[in-house]
Amino acid sequence: MPLNPERVLLEGAKPRPKVRSLAKGLRAERFTPVGLDPGRGPFVARRRVARRRLGPKVKTRTFHAHSERRQVHSLGDVRLVFSTKVKPEPGVAVEVQKVLVTNDRKRTAAAVVELYALRWQIELFFKELKSTLGLHRYRFRRFRKVEAWVRACLVAFVYLEWHRARQWRRRDLSAGDRRRWQWQRSYGLCYGGASGRRGEGPDAPVPLVGHEDGAKEAA
Repeated sequence: MPLNPERVLLEGAKPRPKVRSLAKGLRAERFTPVGLDPGRGPFVARRRVARRRLGPKVKTRTFHAHSERRQVHSLGDVRLVFSTKVKPEPGVAVEVQKVLVTNDRKRTAAAVVELYALRWQIELFFKELKSTLGLHRYRFRRFRKVEAWVRACLVAFVYLEWHRARQWRRRDLSAGDRRRWQWQRSYGLCYGGASGRRGEGPDAPVPLVGHEDGAKEAA
């Protein structure tokens, strides 16, 4: 998770230094480049992206990271990761753009940066709930009914993911079909299965929720 650089270290005499003071003394040679490719890496199975973001034309995002094990007030013994997208130059002060913190002290700086980047999947999750499954289309006034609508959307999303994982593990798939199932998003699952074209394929699930007709409150 990101850390406020104003946090106080449990080191040295009072007044104790802040985390941001550590960044001032960092040099370029202490930073390691971390390349993030949507289709590669140890956490690729946890990441779903649009197919247009995959392939040889996709540019790898590169971060530069350095980690240290420190004692931080209220957090205890943690690993700090100093990250920047600006390539560090020898003899020039490093422009640290973000400080990450984890209590998993065995994680490498590269792993922490990549895990932090996975947080974007949460934003995609809510986007798909709203744009594909109609989370925001309810017209209810009673909280109980709104709660039931939210549960229906979540159940639909879980079912689609279960269906995608089941198809992805089929042994009779070609390499191309396997990649399509791996990266398929909720819209494609609702309207086209692996083919990506509406109404094709016996395994293509039908839309479950999201139509405005289903969001109207019963009289």
